Amino acid sequence: SDSRQMLQLLRLGLVWIFSSALVRGDIQDVTDLLDTASDDGSCATIAGNGEIVVASSHVIDAMRRGWWGCAEILGKAAAASGVDGIENDILQESRTYTNKLSALRSLLESAQPPSQIISPAFQWAQSGDSIFMNVKFSHKIDAPATLNSQIRAVNLTNNSLHLYAIKERKAFELSLGFFGAINPDESSWNAASVGRIVLTIRKTDVPAAWPKLLSDASKKPHNMHFWWDKAEEFSDEIDDLRENGDKKPEVAKEKPKKKKTKSSSESSKGTVSGKKAKQKSKTAAAEQQPPQKISAMDKGLKDISTHIESKLKDATEKDSTAEGGADSTETPTLEAKATETMAKEKLTPKEKSYQTIDEEMMRKIRLAEEQAQQRKREIQIESKRKKDEIDAETTSSVADLKAEAAKKKADLREKYNILEETDKGSTAPPTVEDSDAHEVDNTGSTTSDEL
Repeated sequence: SDSRQMLQLLRLGLVWIFSSALVRGDIQDVTDLLDTASDDGSCATIAGNGEIVVASSHVIDAMRRGWWGCAEILGKAAAASGVDGIENDILQESRTYTNKLSALRSLLESAQPPSQIISPAFQWAQSGDSIFMNVKFSHKIDAPATLNSQIRAVNLTNNSLHLYAIKERKAFELSLGFFGAINPDESSWNAASVGRIVLTIRKTDVPAAWPKLLSDASKKPHNMHFWWDKAEEFSDEIDDLRENGDKKPEVAKEKPKKKKTKSSSESSKGTVSGKKAKQKSKTAAAEQQPPQKISAMDKGLKDISTHIESKLKDATEKDSTAEGGADSTETPTLEAKATETMAKEKLTPKEKSYQTIDEEMMRKIRLAEEQAQQRKREIQIESKRKKDEIDAETTSSVADLKAEAAKKKADLREKYNILEETDKGSTAPPTVEDSDAHEVDNTGSTTSDEL
């Protein structure tokens, strides 16, 4: 179009003018200016004394030399002369400087010792032949992880793990001693997403179900958690191994304890307190009961049975000596409680978990049914109230209609009485005068007819 042709002619004219000026020496050559200047000050002084023709490469050259004053003057001249693409070129160069400075700062910070060492949070689960660990580079399992952490070391021995990772001046270190022996050569690990590392650690004696992850000498970290989702995949295998007791890692035998005679009541109290302590445990799978304590559990069950038998005997004797029809329902109640208690104690951990879920479900069902019944009662009460209101309104309307009908009947009756009296007056016997008048009319009418 005409406008484009005009722009092209204008550009050609400007090029011719600047070329002529360069030939005459009126305008300075920037390349020669940068070559002859010794520092930023001299470059800025020379560039500010005359007109110059600047390209984006000249500004970037001054930036790379660190002559920021000269680069500022050249940039203003380039912007005034309308150099195309200078903003993008300078922005790209500034990004390059920023990235190099960030890399240099990270290098300097990594060379310094870390300001804090954090024990990372982790989850663990097991199968018959492996231990699975999900380590998160964070102080809590539900806190945001530190991304792009550099894993410097993952060292596995026959019974331990040492993990070390670092990000700038923050370091993560995890040292664990395992309950049983492991095979480092067949174990593996890989860096996962969002600041995590997943380890698969092979057991030496397989198949085996470890009662806990850590050895007695290893201190349990406060941010150690059980990996429930992973454990669900191998729950049947682990339950079978625990029930059968095949090929489990050997456990040091307990020192023999001195026998101490306890009364049945003391044994019962000890068992109850033990159950309460067991319920307060946060993670049953992380710190499970070792196999050697099964005999202690059997002893507790025996003590409970002895205690219940003594209570049954006392209740029977009391019932036989009571007078006036004493209450004898204590014995069957105690028998039911005894049966229920012994049945619960003989359940496996898996069966206890299922039973707990069933009991919770039944409790919620009963609560839902009670709430439904309560709502039904409220609806019935509200429905009865509305029904009574409707009946009252209907009764009032019927009474008004009846009163209105009675009033209409009374008005109609009064009207008919007046008409009846009028009719009676009109049908009275005629008088003598009326008869004469009638005759005259008849005569008159006859005469008129004759005429």
